[in-house]
Amino acid sequence: MTNIKIGICGRSSCGKTTISNRLVRDLGMEVKVVSLDDFFRKTGVKYRGIENWDRPDSVDFDQFRKYLLLEKEKLVLAEGFLLFVLPDISDIFDYRIFINIDSPTIFERRLLRKDKLGYLDPDYIRDVVIAESKKHEELQRSVSDIVINGDRNLEVVYQDVLSSITNFLEAKGV
Repeated sequence: MTNIKIGICGRSSCGKTTISNRLVRDLGMEVKVVSLDDFFRKTGVKYRGIENWDRPDSVDFDQFRKYLLLEKEKLVLAEGFLLFVLPDISDIFDYRIFINIDSPTIFERRLLRKDKLGYLDPDYIRDVVIAESKKHEELQRSVSDIVINGDRNLEVVYQDVLSSITNFLEAKGV
């Protein structure tokens, strides 16, 4: 069997990383998780002295693409908030999940994070995190195979993602 690549995308704080890491345990097969965050690069674009990581040019998509194409694990699960921005990256995935979350929920959840770099500043969250992600939300949602409501309790969201992936894998005979 060739490998299967699944992408989990969504705006900041929708649970992508938490859900992806938990899927490794619950899917009952070997899963390689790849985070788009591991492919960040500094652009020099700052907001009040804080690096702006929420722009597509802050991701080394060339390296990410190469990594995805070379990965041979049976199931590759990639997660990231800009995962489906570029068609040539989005098209690599056999199944695309978008976890939809509204701006007030992003704001509330971001403030709950522990942070030492200034990324919890309410102005940064509003002016950078929410504003930048809003620019790419509709495009990424539109290319997804399924959109899951991420404004609910994380356990409920997780169960929806798990069920969706399980159904997809069963349909593929995995």
